[in-house]
Amino acid sequence: MTAWRASVSATALLAILLLLSAAPMPAGAQPEAEAAVADPFEPVNRRIFAFNEWFDHWVLEPGAMVWGALFPHSFHLSLRSAVDNARTPLVLVSDLLQGKPRSAALDLSRFVVNSTLGIGGLFDPATHFGLERNDEDLGQTFGVWGIPAGPYLVIPLFGASSPRDLVGTIAEAVPQSFILSWVVNLAANTADIVNRRTLLLETIREERELAFDLYAAVRNAYVYRRRNQVADAREDENATADDFYYFDDEEEVD
Repeated sequence: MTAWRASVSATALLAILLLLSAAPMPAGAQPEAEAAVADPFEPVNRRIFAFNEWFDHWVLEPGAMVWGALFPHSFHLSLRSAVDNARTPLVLVSDLLQGKPRSAALDLSRFVVNSTLGIGGLFDPATHFGLERNDEDLGQTFGVWGIPAGPYLVIPLFGASSPRDLVGTIAEAVPQSFILSWVVNLAANTADIVNRRTLLLETIREERELAFDLYAAVRNAYVYRRRNQVADAREDENATADDFYYFDDEEEVD
């Protein structure tokens, strides 16, 4: 498939999902921040969740354990930092689309400092200078614009999502397809996923042991975290959310 056809396909899917996520709320429905978790596709979602759990148990977790054994912990942290730094331009776009110039200036400063003094983001001197990282994305931006999340979705291999967040993910991925080949994108994303899974080995094991219904725990944590992120963005330009949800790459790992 040519780049042009790929972009057309992605745009068509983007439009369809936007229509789904922007569907009007039923009469008497609660605002997103107060509404119960909408999971009309729960039977299908649970089957996909079970497949994702199987894949994680037999493929991703063993790969993460091998990755963890091959490289020191400092390498894993540096790789995560470099990927986060490379993603900063996308965060900057979301800052501007949300009307948050202070956050945009902060993220631009972080990007410049970490790309230079931090050697391409392998290190994070910006945080030591008081330039804290913002966690923004297009799905969150759509929420700030008032687009409802839509029903909870579980995406094969990717996990928790919603129509709104899926649209945001696709929209952020499209520019990358024009910058790097799909082979390079696939290799880079795979390395990032395995690396982050390595950093969360113990955390996810503990979550699995503690959860009575892991599917419900993951769903509720994801949905409420995303709601809080949108609400915080509306209320405070510099607000962030650090709540853990399954496979959350924002979990603090020291």
